[in-house]
Amino acid sequence: IIKKAAAGGDQQSLDFATQHLVQMIACGRTNKKDVDEVPAKHALTLVRACGPVLPVANLVALIEELLKLPGLIGQHPVCIEAFDFLEEHFGTELEPEDAAYTARAELAAKILPALVTAPVTMLNVNFVAAFAKALAKCAAVLCGERLLPSLPSEVAVLKLSAAKKLLGLFAEHDPTVLKGARNACLDYFTAAGAGGDLAMLDELPELCKPLLGHQSKGAWRHVLPVVTSVFISLSEIRAARVGLPEIQAWTESRFSRSRVLVEMLVSARGK
Repeated sequence: IIKKAAAGGDQQSLDFATQHLVQMIACGRTNKKDVDEVPAKHALTLVRACGPVLPVANLVALIEELLKLPGLIGQHPVCIEAFDFLEEHFGTELEPEDAAYTARAELAAKILPALVTAPVTMLNVNFVAAFAKALAKCAAVLCGERLLPSLPSEVAVLKLSAAKKLLGLFAEHDPTVLKGARNACLDYFTAAGAGGDLAMLDELPELCKPLLGHQSKGAWRHVLPVVTSVFISLSEIRAARVGLPEIQAWTESRFSRSRVLVEMLVSARGK
């Protein structure tokens, strides 16, 4: 019914369905032992099935309610499923010419503030890993080359905040969290390179410096691929987007920002 309403442009039916799905999600019911008895579980199943065809405004209302679930039922498996949905939705390959590409970017810009400010604790490491992947995919959508010139200035700040939040997870010791943080950062920073998001990448060498400190040594096997991905993304931009006359000045500018990080990488070999 929802898919037919979307195909026919029946906004009244879509709004009616959205209202009821929001109510189902808001009904947390932490006393239910069986996951299938949690109303949000069934609402999420419908959202996952219909998400690709729903208008942005309806999806925003549903996702904002999903992001409130941890406050209602804690780091429940349904909350992990909600983050899995976000990862899938924002991670789907779309052509820039597709109208869905722009609509998804609009959705990401509206959802990213809630993800960036969402509290994350280590009570459930699978929850944290799922959150990291959802945050990375949402932020990565906003690194698209065609989108950068039209994005509001506050989005750039939010993308940097997302990077800080992801990199902050390397202070933890659990291998599931570290692996999740590594994969999330690799996805995000690789997307920034592919989209030519130099403004974001330029800030990463400074943000990565604490990760090479002695206190983070236990996480280096996860950290080093992430630091490497920053340099790879910068080199891809240099090769694809910088003209020959500008290469020397461009490279010197990037090296001035990365010099300390490179020195830390070299010294880390002997530790």
